[in-house]
Amino acid sequence: MAVQSNGHGKILVGLGANCPGPWGSPVQSLHRALAEIERRGVAVEAVSPLYETAALGAARQPPYVNQVALLATRLPASSLLRLLKEIERTIVGQEEIDALCVRELACLKGENP
Repeated sequence: MAVQSNGHGKILVGLGANCPGPWGSPVQSLHRALAEIERRGVAVEAVSPLYETAALGAARQPPYVNQVALLATRLPASSLLRLLKEIERTIVGQEEIDALCVRELACLKGENP
């Protein structure tokens, strides 16, 4: 699938990891996730610096490494969310993306969810 940006359809996506996985350390996982997003045809136009935050709600979890990426795509929100969930399943073996994201992505892209 080749997706090209026409300067529209830009979206900010938050990324985070706190445990080593099949793609390595949390930092390596974030880098690999961004590469995988681009490999699947979505342009990564910019990324924030990495920052660390404490894990919430669960005792004895390591802190999260977080980053925000600016993506450019012509994909509808539901397709972009599906692509991100596929990548997440590859990394952690399950989906952890909030189901409300599809509505938020659609609203941000001016679509009707």
